[in-house]
Amino acid sequence: MNIYSVGSDYENYRFLLPVDDECGVVDTDGSSLIQGWQSVDYFLFKDPRRKNDKRRIDFIASCYHPGVLIIDGNYRNLIVELAKVKVEFLEISTPELPRKFYIANIIESIHAIDDEGLSSEQFMSLFRAGEMKFNSEIINDKKIFRDKKYNNLYFCTPQFVDEISRANITGLKFNVKGTAP
Repeated sequence: MNIYSVGSDYENYRFLLPVDDECGVVDTDGSSLIQGWQSVDYFLFKDPRRKNDKRRIDFIASCYHPGVLIIDGNYRNLIVELAKVKVEFLEISTPELPRKFYIANIIESIHAIDDEGLSSEQFMSLFRAGEMKFNSEIINDKKIFRDKKYNNLYFCTPQFVDEISRANITGLKFNVKGTAP
């Protein structure tokens, strides 16, 4: 089975970024962020190189930063169901969009990547080539997950990709990062 990384479909959709990197989440390792969380403003990125940015803004999810999945509030239960582990939702403010969005922070991580004996350079080479090895027994019934060692990324299974497609969740793109035999 293929394992994918989760990212934004920035070719077809604009995406959300925090107004201020100091207050917004631009990277997370899966540790809890809920205590003391205050809603932060996120804006629709507009490419300054494009005079008329025609990418769509009717997305349901955004994941420009690899470990920060932003989802329309109406789809929070689906993410919990697919993750099979604890997920906290951090409300963000999107003044340009009429819907409520949340950062879906998967708290629990698993040791899914078989990285024994790999240097950082070897890992990055396998990651870029989409040739990493994952342990399907550890992934088990989780459809989206974080790896314990490389926990600043979201990985998912083909079942997650299928469920996202069935639910018409737009704005995400999935890239093969390896296999789980």
